[in-house]
Amino acid sequence: MIRAAFLRATLLAITLMVAAQLAQAALSARDQETQAMERIVADDPRAAMKESENWLEQGNKTGDKALQLKATRLMSLAITSLEDAQKLISVAERGLKQAREAKDTQAECEFLNAKAVATASEGKYVDAQAIFDEAILVAENAGLKRCATGVMVSKAFNYGLLGRDAESLALLFKAHQRYVELGDAIGARSTLGAIGNAYNHDRSSREDLLKALSYHEQSIPPDAEKSARHELATIHFNTGVVHQKLRDFPKAKLSYQKAMTLFRSLGDPNGEAFVNHRLGVVAGETGRWEEALSYQDKALPVMTATGDATMMFNIQRNRAKAFAHLDKRRESLDALAKTDAIRSKIDSSWIEVTYLADAAAIHARLGDHEKAWRNQVLLREAEMRNFNEAKEKDAAEVQTRFEVKQKEAENALLRAREMESEARRVAMLLAIVLLLFVLGGLGWYLFRQGQQNRRFANLALRDDLTGLPNRRSIVEYARVQLGAARMDGSKLCLALIDVDEFKSINDECGHAVGDAVLAAIAAVCAQQLRSNDKLGRYGGEEFLLIMPGSDLTQVPQVFTRLRSVVQQLQVSGLPATRKLTFSMGAAQVQGPADDLDKLTKRADDALYRAKQGGRDRYELG
Repeated sequence: MIRAAFLRATLLAITLMVAAQLAQAALSARDQETQAMERIVADDPRAAMKESENWLEQGNKTGDKALQLKATRLMSLAITSLEDAQKLISVAERGLKQAREAKDTQAECEFLNAKAVATASEGKYVDAQAIFDEAILVAENAGLKRCATGVMVSKAFNYGLLGRDAESLALLFKAHQRYVELGDAIGARSTLGAIGNAYNHDRSSREDLLKALSYHEQSIPPDAEKSARHELATIHFNTGVVHQKLRDFPKAKLSYQKAMTLFRSLGDPNGEAFVNHRLGVVAGETGRWEEALSYQDKALPVMTATGDATMMFNIQRNRAKAFAHLDKRRESLDALAKTDAIRSKIDSSWIEVTYLADAAAIHARLGDHEKAWRNQVLLREAEMRNFNEAKEKDAAEVQTRFEVKQKEAENALLRAREMESEARRVAMLLAIVLLLFVLGGLGWYLFRQGQQNRRFANLALRDDLTGLPNRRSIVEYARVQLGAARMDGSKLCLALIDVDEFKSINDECGHAVGDAVLAAIAAVCAQQLRSNDKLGRYGGEEFLLIMPGSDLTQVPQVFTRLRSVVQQLQVSGLPATRKLTFSMGAAQVQGPADDLDKLTKRADDALYRAKQGGRDRYELG
């Protein structure tokens, strides 16, 4: 969820890990000097900051401009690690002036990279992209391959902020390969951590998240607890984020606590703020909203001081969620308005989509269903806009590649005419290659377009109130899973869930409160399910739960888990003395002849018995 955390692993040892071009056998003296500074920062960036100030004081006294430049390079490294965007931009500008006066191309590349990182931290992702490209051009023109590679890693981070995850990964793998070819083990290992962060994004599959864990483990430096404590704290933090997305909250909290211990020992309040933010997200995801708000409030002033726009956006939107769940309407809307103000200054489509999704959920939680609906409409428009932009980009790339290949083919044919015996063979070969290329590009474009079209078709299969699959969608999912169970003889369990005494809630509290009850129950129940289980709205106050690979022996555990979170719900407008409950009827596939109608009928009969037996219970069919 939190792309700003990418800074820590990506840029800790890489932002200024840019040196003169390496000889094949060993690092140059300048490279060794740079690596020594990087190691100081990886262990204790505040100690590195003090050392840079000592060098700068000495250089100012003696007039040693080389020492002054070296001090500014170390200072930039330390500030990047501490993630203070406001300080970094001024240091980068000062360093650029020093580097250009000294005609030091390597240092110029380093400070351009630092300036781009600071610009991205302010939320100006597109502006940062242009500065990264300038830094790469400076390095490549001077033959500084290692310098250019370091900037590539930083640029890949910015791709992630722009939501261009595939391009981010491609650039990181290229950078890792270049570090390996240069014999730079430190750069290659640090890039593995950046790759782990690139695999961990909002749309990551479980497989991608497991890959992210593996890359983070590979990125841990040797003897890290003694010589790279700050870098190790960052790796613990990033590992915690992955565990959290895997919904393994105990492991996530353990990783965050390890990171917090190291950040505190190193006196890094920014690191502590990152951890507090993530602990707040964990608390919210597990329903502890007072605790969630406390953590976010601790992180907010620190991130505000650093000027990290992405982090301020994430903290404010999580505060808005917490206030909404605590039924603090005014505070929630105030935090949401601040989130929107920050969003308007960040040039990122994924930030806009994230804000609209949160705004819709918060307004629904507060009972403002008209505003929730308007935000849902805007969300769909934003997603469609992103889809169209991606489609146009793909089409332009296909057209560009086609024109390049076409020009190459024309030149080849002109040359071929000079060789009569080979002309026809070359022309035919080029025509075939060109045709295959065009067909391949067109096929990829159509494949991408089909994927996006299916995505928007899925939006039509969502229930507007709860956000769950609607009846048509959940029934179709049930048919697919039943077919799979028949083919391979696997287990399948189906359950009908009905909110108890829902009519009286509508009658006594109003339909708006009834809608809020359904939305709240849907949200907390969906969070408690396994990744392949699916909950959908079946009609009215009734939900259908499909559990592939499960049988009736697992129903009691599922019922108990869902019952616990539902009973803890507090919905605005519903008396606090009124506890929400539901009844469940479950059935499992009994053989290859079993069909969905029979399975649903047995679950419905069991649900009826549960209702007749006193509600707030389950029955097996």
